[in-house]
Amino acid sequence: MMQVIAYYLVFTPLSTWWGEALTRAGWNEYIVLFGTMVINLITEFSYYRFVVYKNHMFTNKQGKEELAKQAQEN
Repeated sequence: MMQVIAYYLVFTPLSTWWGEALTRAGWNEYIVLFGTMVINLITEFSYYRFVVYKNHMFTNKQGKEELAKQAQEN
């Protein structure tokens, strides 16, 4: 859970900062909101996939075999 909190401790202030800066620069607030949502989707998925759940993705039988194979190689 601390890893998820760490993500939002970085993302929330940054998105607030760039959202405010872009709307003051004359961008439509809905375009800024949509862009922020897309950036959140991409970065949050990547963060969860490669940081939070990096060691928990091999849950089916074939995945567990692949994980065991990787462990033997290392």
